[in-house]
Amino acid sequence: RQRQMCIRDRARTETVRRRALEGVVTLGSVDWPEDYRGAFLRSVAPGALEAALHHGVPASVTLAQAIQESGWGRSGLAQDHHNLFGVKAGASSRAVVMPTVEISGGQERHVRARFRTFDSPADSVAHHGALLSQDDRYGTAQLHRDSWRDFLDALAPVYASDPRYAQRVGWLIERYELDRWDRWVSELALHDA
Repeated sequence: RQRQMCIRDRARTETVRRRALEGVVTLGSVDWPEDYRGAFLRSVAPGALEAALHHGVPASVTLAQAIQESGWGRSGLAQDHHNLFGVKAGASSRAVVMPTVEISGGQERHVRARFRTFDSPADSVAHHGALLSQDDRYGTAQLHRDSWRDFLDALAPVYASDPRYAQRVGWLIERYELDRWDRWVSELALHDA
Protein backbone atom coordinates (compact mmCIF):
# COMPACT_ATOMS: atom_id res chain seq x y z
CA ARG A 1 0.00 0.00 0.00
CA GLN A 2 2.79 2.39 0.87
CA ARG A 3 4.49 1.53 -2.42
CA GLN A 4 1.30 2.34 -4.32
CA MET A 5 1.09 5.72 -2.56
CA CYS A 6 4.73 6.43 -3.46
CA ILE A 7 4.08 5.56 -7.12
CA ARG A 8 0.95 7.71 -7.13
CA ASP A 9 2.83 10.65 -5.56
CA ARG A 10 5.63 10.32 -8.11
CA ALA A 11 3.12 10.30 -10.98
CA ARG A 12 1.38 13.36 -9.55
CA THR A 13 4.73 15.17 -9.21
CA GLU A 14 5.63 14.34 -12.82
CA THR A 15 2.24 15.60 -14.00
CA VAL A 16 2.68 18.87 -12.12
CA ARG A 17 6.23 19.22 -13.47
CA ARG A 18 5.10 18.58 -17.05
CA ARG A 19 2.28 21.12 -16.74
CA ALA A 20 4.66 23.68 -15.26
CA LEU A 21 7.07 23.27 -18.16
CA GLU A 22 4.19 23.54 -20.64
CA GLY A 23 3.14 26.76 -18.88
CA VAL A 24 6.67 28.15 -19.10
CA VAL A 25 6.67 27.38 -22.82
CA THR A 26 3.25 28.94 -23.37
CA LEU A 27 4.28 32.17 -21.63
CA GLY A 28 7.71 32.32 -23.18
CA SER A 29 6.85 31.54 -26.78
CA VAL A 30 4.34 34.25 -27.70
CA ASP A 31 6.74 35.69 -30.28
CA TRP A 32 7.22 32.41 -32.15
CA PRO A 33 5.63 32.13 -35.60
CA GLU A 34 1.94 31.26 -35.69
CA ASP A 35 2.43 28.53 -38.27
CA TYR A 36 3.90 25.03 -38.41
CA ARG A 37 7.24 26.35 -37.09
CA GLY A 38 5.74 27.73 -33.88
CA ALA A 39 3.59 24.62 -33.45
CA PHE A 40 6.67 22.42 -33.82
CA LEU A 41 8.70 24.49 -31.33
CA ARG A 42 5.86 24.48 -28.79
CA SER A 43 5.57 20.70 -29.07
CA VAL A 44 9.31 20.07 -28.57
CA ALA A 45 10.13 22.80 -26.03
CA PRO A 46 8.82 21.09 -22.85
CA GLY A 47 10.94 18.02 -23.58
CA ALA A 48 13.93 20.21 -24.42
CA LEU A 49 13.57 21.95 -21.04
CA GLU A 50 13.25 18.58 -19.32
CA ALA A 51 16.42 17.36 -21.07
CA ALA A 52 18.21 20.53 -20.01
CA LEU A 53 17.19 20.02 -16.38
CA HIS A 54 17.96 16.28 -16.28
CA HIS A 55 20.91 15.99 -18.65
CA GLY A 56 22.52 19.42 -18.93
CA VAL A 57 21.92 19.70 -22.67
CA PRO A 58 21.09 23.34 -23.46
CA ALA A 59 17.43 23.56 -24.48
CA SER A 60 18.43 25.93 -27.27
CA VAL A 61 20.67 23.28 -28.83
CA THR A 62 18.01 20.59 -28.54
CA LEU A 63 15.39 22.80 -30.17
CA ALA A 64 17.65 23.95 -33.00
CA GLN A 65 18.94 20.44 -33.68
CA ALA A 66 15.35 19.17 -33.86
CA ILE A 67 14.56 21.87 -36.43
CA GLN A 68 17.72 21.22 -38.45
CA GLU A 69 17.52 17.44 -38.40
CA SER A 70 13.78 17.06 -38.98
CA GLY A 71 12.95 20.04 -41.19
CA TRP A 72 10.61 21.45 -38.54
CA GLY A 73 9.20 17.97 -37.89
CA ARG A 74 8.20 17.55 -41.53
CA SER A 75 10.74 14.95 -42.67
CA GLY A 76 9.59 11.40 -43.29
CA LEU A 77 11.87 10.17 -40.52
CA ALA A 78 10.23 12.59 -38.07
CA GLN A 79 6.63 12.11 -39.18
CA ASP A 80 6.64 8.35 -39.73
CA HIS A 81 9.22 7.24 -37.15
CA HIS A 82 9.29 10.09 -34.57
CA ASN A 83 13.06 10.48 -34.97
CA LEU A 84 13.63 14.25 -34.70
CA PHE A 85 17.43 14.13 -34.57
CA GLY A 86 18.56 11.74 -37.28
CA VAL A 87 19.74 9.26 -34.65
CA LYS A 88 21.26 6.21 -36.30
CA ALA A 89 20.25 2.77 -35.06
CA GLY A 90 22.47 0.24 -33.40
CA ALA A 91 22.17 -3.45 -34.14
CA SER A 92 19.66 -4.01 -31.32
CA SER A 93 17.49 -0.92 -31.97
CA ARG A 94 14.24 -0.81 -33.90
CA ALA A 95 15.18 0.76 -37.18
CA VAL A 96 14.16 1.90 -40.59
CA VAL A 97 16.49 2.20 -43.59
CA MET A 98 16.28 5.56 -45.33
CA PRO A 99 18.34 7.62 -47.77
CA THR A 100 20.55 10.35 -46.35
CA VAL A 101 23.44 12.58 -47.32
CA GLU A 102 26.80 12.16 -45.59
CA ILE A 103 29.77 14.48 -46.09
CA SER A 104 33.23 12.97 -46.11
CA GLY A 105 36.38 14.73 -47.27
CA GLY A 106 34.24 17.65 -48.38
CA GLN A 107 32.25 15.46 -50.75
CA GLU A 108 28.54 14.71 -50.43
CA ARG A 109 27.59 11.05 -50.67
CA HIS A 110 24.04 9.77 -50.95
CA VAL A 111 23.76 6.63 -48.85
CA ARG A 112 21.13 4.49 -47.20
CA ALA A 113 21.42 4.27 -43.43
CA ARG A 114 19.62 2.62 -40.54
CA PHE A 115 17.82 5.15 -38.36
CA ARG A 116 16.31 4.49 -34.99
CA THR A 117 12.52 4.58 -34.62
CA PHE A 118 10.74 5.99 -31.58
CA ASP A 119 7.23 5.58 -30.17
CA SER A 120 6.71 9.36 -29.98
CA PRO A 121 8.51 12.65 -30.59
CA ALA A 122 8.80 13.01 -26.80
CA ASP A 123 10.70 9.71 -26.67
CA SER A 124 13.05 11.03 -29.35
CA VAL A 125 13.74 14.21 -27.34
CA ALA A 126 14.32 12.22 -24.13
CA HIS A 127 16.68 9.83 -25.93
CA HIS A 128 18.60 12.76 -27.44
CA GLY A 129 19.17 14.30 -24.01
CA ALA A 130 20.31 11.02 -22.51
CA LEU A 131 22.56 10.27 -25.48
CA LEU A 132 24.32 13.64 -25.39
CA SER A 133 24.84 13.43 -21.64
CA GLN A 134 25.93 9.80 -21.35
CA ASP A 135 27.82 8.93 -24.52
CA ASP A 136 31.56 9.52 -24.11
CA ARG A 137 31.78 10.92 -27.65
CA TYR A 138 29.96 14.03 -26.40
CA GLY A 139 31.89 14.41 -23.14
CA THR A 140 33.71 17.54 -24.29
CA ALA A 141 30.40 19.22 -25.10
CA GLN A 142 29.16 18.47 -21.58
CA LEU A 143 31.99 20.58 -20.20
CA HIS A 144 30.27 23.59 -21.80
CA ARG A 145 26.67 23.17 -20.69
CA ASP A 146 26.48 26.83 -19.58
CA SER A 147 27.26 28.16 -23.08
CA TRP A 148 25.22 26.94 -26.00
CA ARG A 149 27.86 28.24 -28.44
CA ASP A 150 30.72 26.33 -26.81
CA PHE A 151 28.51 23.27 -26.31
CA LEU A 152 27.54 23.33 -29.99
CA ASP A 153 31.11 23.93 -31.19
CA ALA A 154 32.27 20.85 -29.25
CA LEU A 155 29.26 18.76 -30.27
CA ALA A 156 29.00 19.49 -33.99
CA PRO A 157 32.15 17.77 -35.33
CA VAL A 158 31.24 14.57 -33.51
CA TYR A 159 27.48 14.67 -34.09
CA ALA A 160 27.26 15.56 -37.78
CA SER A 161 29.31 15.08 -40.92
CA ASP A 162 28.37 18.55 -42.23
CA PRO A 163 31.28 20.93 -41.55
CA ARG A 164 28.78 23.82 -41.39
CA TYR A 165 26.51 22.08 -38.88
CA ALA A 166 27.40 24.36 -35.93
CA GLN A 167 26.84 27.42 -38.10
CA ARG A 168 23.43 26.17 -39.29
CA VAL A 169 22.23 25.19 -35.83
CA GLY A 170 23.63 28.38 -34.28
CA TRP A 171 21.77 30.51 -36.84
CA LEU A 172 18.49 28.84 -35.83
CA ILE A 173 19.17 29.53 -32.15
CA GLU A 174 19.83 33.18 -32.86
CA ARG A 175 17.02 33.65 -35.39
CA TYR A 176 14.32 32.26 -33.10
CA GLU A 177 15.97 33.26 -29.80
CA LEU A 178 15.92 29.66 -28.68
CA ASP A 179 18.35 30.40 -25.86
CA ARG A 180 15.63 32.27 -23.95
CA TRP A 181 15.49 29.60 -21.21
CA ASP A 182 19.14 28.48 -21.08
CA ARG A 183 20.21 30.85 -18.28
CA TRP A 184 17.09 30.06 -16.24
CA VAL A 185 17.70 26.32 -16.53
CA SER A 186 21.37 26.72 -15.57
CA GLU A 187 20.44 28.74 -12.50
CA LEU A 188 17.76 26.24 -11.54
CA ALA A 189 20.17 23.35 -11.95
CA LEU A 190 22.75 25.11 -9.74
CA HIS A 191 20.08 25.81 -7.13
CA ASP A 192 18.98 22.14 -7.09
CA ALA A 193 22.58 20.84 -6.89
